[in-house]
Amino acid sequence: MRREITFGDVIVRPGELGFGTLTSVELKDCTTVKLPIMVMNGAEDGPKLLVSAAVHGAELTGANVVRRVMREELDPTKLKGVVVGLPIGNPLGFQAANRNAPQDGMYPRFDRPGDPKGSITERMGAAVWDQVTSKMDLRVDIHGNSRPCTAFCLVSLHDPRIRDKNGKIAEATGLTMVYSPPSGTLEGMGGPLAEDFEPVPSVTLELIDAGRVTDISTDLGTRAVLNVMRAFDMIDGAVEPQPKEYVWGCGRVQNAGRLKVDKGGIIHFTKTPGEFIKEGEVVAKTYNPYGDVVEEIKFPFDGHIRAWSSRHQAVNTGSSIAYITHDK
Repeated sequence: MRREITFGDVIVRPGELGFGTLTSVELKDCTTVKLPIMVMNGAEDGPKLLVSAAVHGAELTGANVVRRVMREELDPTKLKGVVVGLPIGNPLGFQAANRNAPQDGMYPRFDRPGDPKGSITERMGAAVWDQVTSKMDLRVDIHGNSRPCTAFCLVSLHDPRIRDKNGKIAEATGLTMVYSPPSGTLEGMGGPLAEDFEPVPSVTLELIDAGRVTDISTDLGTRAVLNVMRAFDMIDGAVEPQPKEYVWGCGRVQNAGRLKVDKGGIIHFTKTPGEFIKEGEVVAKTYNPYGDVVEEIKFPFDGHIRAWSSRHQAVNTGSSIAYITHDK
């Protein structure tokens, strides 16, 4: 028999949706900052899913996906399992419209144990891990890039304990899977195994227009989350394909980190994210203030640009300008 569940100050009976806060911290003037939480307790047993957004505070787009999934798409009386939504995972960064919290220059990590005695952001991350993430079976974290970019799903395949489930979640989203191989090329998604805690199967959605609420991103993100729930039998129905124009590189490509420049100046992009690029093709040109081309940036291998990382087109030597992938 299903029972009521508690997260933070939210108590929810089977077949209901509840709202509240998970943790609170205080600013210098003693103002209390709380992290909003939405909890849906299904009428039947099933997996427990965490859907988080705005962990990078300036990336607003995912908050609307959480809202639409939990307020418009799901019926708790027909849900199998539990869905926890964190629409604003980094309220301090969100207030400042910054990726990180201005109080400590950090964003909270929900994918691993945090430091309950650390900085203000570290304490929030630790509370989320202890009270929510560590109790979950699945996790979808929603982020966004600024235009020009395309949508995709980041996934790590380096930890054998969760590799298969990570792959299943990523495939279910219907978006192009940008995978980090066993050696690890993506910060936080590769490297040594976390032997001291049990990781939760997770993926990261990267949507379009990070700081804006748009129909494109809301539709793509909502479809992806619902597809994951269908794949794990939390809701009925078949996995729904994403629009073809948002599935690029045959749907599965290997993460290759970032592309950097050697010369400073004003950069002009010549390729579109998601477009196939051959090794040696010019993807951008850098001009000096007099209008001379000082560098042509060539692609290092066959692959794709998933997003231009330079939000301001004036760059320094060594600036990162694009997130890139191998064509494999």
